[in-house]
Amino acid sequence: MDNDKVLRDFFKSSNQDKLPYGFENMLMVKIFRKAEQQKRRSYFLGIGLISLVSITMVSSTIYVLKRFFDVKITFPKLEIPNFDTNIVGFFVFIAAITLFLLIIDTYIRMKKNIKRNNI
Repeated sequence: MDNDKVLRDFFKSSNQDKLPYGFENMLMVKIFRKAEQQKRRSYFLGIGLISLVSITMVSSTIYVLKRFFDVKITFPKLEIPNFDTNIVGFFVFIAAITLFLLIIDTYIRMKKNIKRNNI
């Protein structure tokens, strides 16, 4: 907010020709968009780096265990029992309802947070 006041004072005090109508507002919108893009970029970069580090740690642990400690890592074979299609359909239906309710919950929480931040 202080930057906003500083920029407005600068534009008011300049002795140059009159700026086009809305120039200050357009400039502030561009500045805020760039700041938002920078935040978004740094967020996704952080998520990517965390994922990369996690995958690297797991891979290096498996490599060290196999290479230097002769540990045999095997995954058991899972036998999937034959389900009745009605039961599987019911489970999918319940999962879809749960997912729908979670999405609605997230949407409502975001709206409440936006209202709180604007007040």
